Amino acid sequence: MNINVAEIDAFKESGIPLVGDARETLAELRAALDGFTLAADVVAANEHAAADWRAEVDRIVEVQDSPTLSQAEMLGLLNASAEPDDVVVNAAGSMPGDLHRLWRPGRPKGYDIEYGNSCMGYEVAGGVGRTARRTRAPRARPRR
Repeated sequence: MNINVAEIDAFKESGIPLVGDARETLAELRAALDGFTLAADVVAANEHAAADWRAEVDRIVEVQDSPTLSQAEMLGLLNASAEPDDVVVNAAGSMPGDLHRLWRPGRPKGYDIEYGNSCMGYEVAGGVGRTARRTRAPRARPRR
């Protein structure tokens, strides 16, 4: 599903295009989906698939008896040592793909990856921004 104010940008990557303001479109989606639930068999199938994937991630990140670490093994060690409030910040190279598949954030927004532009150096700006945000009081949102 792609939400965008520009029709040309809503029709991308075979997604379902929704043209409109993101805030308003999401409010309409919430209202349209109010009371919606999935069938029990669909929920059970998704839970089973998620458990299978978690087991596969465990297998992939397990440190092997080798003189060097794979990128996946290194991510597993880093993830195991991360605190729940830690945020991984990355861009460019093969790391975003492995992080997308293998990183288990401790909380929502525990994952900040620059895709799209392969912007080497994003880690610096992203890390500075994350640190600045954490060390100051939250800003009030403007009223609409």
